Amino acid sequence: DDPRQVLAAAVTGPPGTIPYGRMSGGEMGDWCQKAGMEMAIEVLANNMRNRVLGEWQGQAHGSGGDGRHLEIVIVATAPECQGRGVGSALLRFLGEVADADGVPSHLETAGSRNAGFYANKGGFEVVHRSPVASFEHEGG
Repeated sequence: DDPRQVLAAAVTGPPGTIPYGRMSGGEMGDWCQKAGMEMAIEVLANNMRNRVLGEWQGQAHGSGGDGRHLEIVIVATAPECQGRGVGSALLRFLGEVADADGVPSHLETAGSRNAGFYANKGGFEVVHRSPVASFEHEGG
C-alpha cells in the first residue's frame, strides 16, 4: 500500500463562503484553476449533472440562511476502498471540522441509498427532500 494513495476525498465550502449552488460554472472553474486543481474543472465546473444539481441547490436554498455551516459538496471513496470504513472515517473527520468551527454540517445527496449511508455513517438526517428537474438517481 502506498501511503500517498488517495482513498477518499471531499469538496467542502467553509462557513461564510459562496454556496456551491450560487457559483457559476465559470466561477467554479476559476477557483479550481487558482487552486491548481485542473482535473476538478472538468469534474465540477463542466459537468452537466453538477450544473443541474447546482441550479436546483440555488433554487432550493433561495436567499435564506446566513452561511454559517460547513457545506459538504462532494464525498467520494475510491471504488477499491468502498466498504472498508474509509468513507465513514472521512465523514467523522468532516464532523470534527464542523464541531471545531462550532457550525452544523450540511450536504445534499441523491437517492435513498446515499441518504441511508450518510445517516448511518455520519449521523446526518434528512431535513428536506425534493425532485431535481429530470435528474433521477438512487445513489451508489
